[in-house]
Amino acid sequence: MKKNYRVYWLIGLLILSTGCIAAPINRYNAALYHDQGLLAEKNDDFLAAKKCYDRALMYMRMGSAPKAGISMGAYNLGRVAGYLCDFDIAEQLLLESLRLQEAVPSSDDPDHAILSMRFFEIARFYYDLGRYKEAIPYLERGIPIAESLDVESIDPIAYANVLDEYVIALKQTNDFDRAQEIEAKAGKIRSSHAGQNPVLIPRRYNQNCKEALNEEK
Repeated sequence: MKKNYRVYWLIGLLILSTGCIAAPINRYNAALYHDQGLLAEKNDDFLAAKKCYDRALMYMRMGSAPKAGISMGAYNLGRVAGYLCDFDIAEQLLLESLRLQEAVPSSDDPDHAILSMRFFEIARFYYDLGRYKEAIPYLERGIPIAESLDVESIDPIAYANVLDEYVIALKQTNDFDRAQEIEAKAGKIRSSHAGQNPVLIPRRYNQNCKEALNEEK
C-alpha cells in the first residue's frame, strides 16, 4: 500500500466492478467510462478523459456509489478539468473529493494514504495557480501522513520536491522562520539521496492553458 499509489486506481475499478453501485446498468456504465477515462488519460488525451470521467461520475451518483467511489470519480474528473485549465470546476471537484474521502470509514483507508493524495492534489492545484496561502493548510495536513507512510524512504526526491514547494509557499506568505526549517529538511533529504531521481513526477496545473482552452473549443 505504501509502495505505489497507482494501486488505488485498481482498487477503484474493483469497487466499481463488484456490486457497490446498486443498479447493474449504472455499475456497468460507471466502470466502462472510468476504464476509458484511465486509458485516455494515460495517452494524454485529457479532453477525452474528461468526457469519460464526467460520465463515470454521473453513473456513480445515479447508482448511489459509496463515498469512496464518488470521491475517486470527483478526484479524477477534477484533475483532468484542471489540466484543461477549467480551474473553477477543478477546484469544486477536488474539494468535493476531499470532503467525501474524509467521511470514508477509517477501515477503508487505514493508513490514510488515499486521504493524503487528496490533500497533496489540492495543495498542488493551489500552488500552481499561485494561491500559496490556500495551498499551505493542505500541505500541512498531507505531510504528516506522508511521513507516517515513510515516503522519505519510498520516494525521497519527490518528497523533497514537495517540501521545496512548501518552502516557496511559506516564503510567499512571509513565514520565513518556518520556511528556513523546512528548507533545511529538504536539503538534508537531497544530500542523503544524492544522484537519485523522483519516482513520482506529478502533472502540473498551469501548463499550456491557451492550447488546452483552444482544444476544448
